[in-house]
Amino acid sequence: MRAPTRWWCTASSLDLPAFVLVRQGVELWRQQGLPEGEFIVAQLLDKLAVPPARAGPAAARGIHLKTA
Repeated sequence: MRAPTRWWCTASSLDLPAFVLVRQGVELWRQQGLPEGEFIVAQLLDKLAVPPARAGPAAARGIHLKTA
């Protein structure tokens, strides 16, 4: 079973708040700042796109949105 994709907000002295998308410990996407509006959902789904041979229901792909 594939590890779930996790999404969180992080901040450090080097980079101000950023949204980071990670799957199995690999950073897939990072956006500096805090995005506003519903466009973020479309961007996340685009980054999580799986090639057709591996595609499945969203729940089976382990999509989880979390802020911390």
